[in-house]
Amino acid sequence: MYYYLIDPKSYDGKNFEFEQSRLLSLLNEYQVAGEAARVTPIRGVKDLVATAVSHGVKTLVVVGGDETFSRALSVFHGKPITVGFIPLNSKSEIAKILGMPQTLDACVAAIAKRLVNSFDIVRVSDAFFISSLSFESPEKECHLFIDESFKIHAKVLGGKIINAQEAAGRSANIFSDPGDGRLEVILAGKLSWFSAWRYRRKFTAKQFEALPGRSVLHAKSLRILAPEGMPLYMGEYLIARTPASISVMDEKLRIVVGKNRVF
Repeated sequence: MYYYLIDPKSYDGKNFEFEQSRLLSLLNEYQVAGEAARVTPIRGVKDLVATAVSHGVKTLVVVGGDETFSRALSVFHGKPITVGFIPLNSKSEIAKILGMPQTLDACVAAIAKRLVNSFDIVRVSDAFFISSLSFESPEKECHLFIDESFKIHAKVLGGKIINAQEAAGRSANIFSDPGDGRLEVILAGKLSWFSAWRYRRKFTAKQFEALPGRSVLHAKSLRILAPEGMPLYMGEYLIARTPASISVMDEKLRIVVGKNRVF
């Protein structure tokens, strides 16, 4: 049984009603139709997921953005279901990681093919993600505690905590396996004036792994203790603030991927 959770707030196109009609038509065409529920101010993402789980849904497909997926994950993690994702936002990092195509037709075709991979689930405070987090801290010293044994006190430009990421990281020789039970922790140190100018686009895009002099650590868990109140972003979504505990959970997530996945 398929259940489609549709979040219109994530749509960055011009005519959502038309896009939703196309989606429902394609689901019938590819023979993967099922119950569809739309997020509203009264019935939020978590409420709809809880309803789907209580009805014994076997495949839940999130149709929305990265924020929609993260909110849904906080409810369906640990449940015996397979998850799919159809992006409504062209900037979705999760869609690129999973290899979900840009066109709606191709996304539905990928759901129908049902190629499934197992992903680690990462918890940050009271939220959950499968991709990566980033932060910027150009002026203040960061205090990190890695695997409850290794302390780091250092001034850094920014950092990234990676479970899975877009293909951009490969150019920097950072390979992340989303099922290996560990995180890649990237810390970007101070740069000279010339290097800061030369790599300004990488910094703006939060591609800290591509900056010179960055450090790479591996961890199953970490705590960011300072600076207090520092934002942690999943793509463009503010998911938590420091101090925060980040850890790979023991459970795995079964998720439908496309043929162009980057791991």
